[in-house]
Amino acid sequence: MISNKHKILDAILEQGMLPLFYQDSESGSVEILRTLYKAGVRVFEYTNRGKSALPNFKKLKEIRDAEMPDLYLGIGTIKTPLMQMHL
Repeated sequence: MISNKHKILDAILEQGMLPLFYQDSESGSVEILRTLYKAGVRVFEYTNRGKSALPNFKKLKEIRDAEMPDLYLGIGTIKTPLMQMHL
């Protein structure tokens, strides 16, 4: 059985990139996620570097769960236990 780690690594190699980004706008973040997904991206990292990162990431997770079941969505740079609790 292939682990999720191997599936994610294989998907990154197949898509040839690992998109990383942050944007303050929730709607802009969702639009970028949908656009990348339509282009075939199945692994995506939302960078945790702004005040809207956690609420936007929660929205991206909702969209992923509703529309993109085969998408691996990560958030970068979890620095404190409090941040982890909010995910």
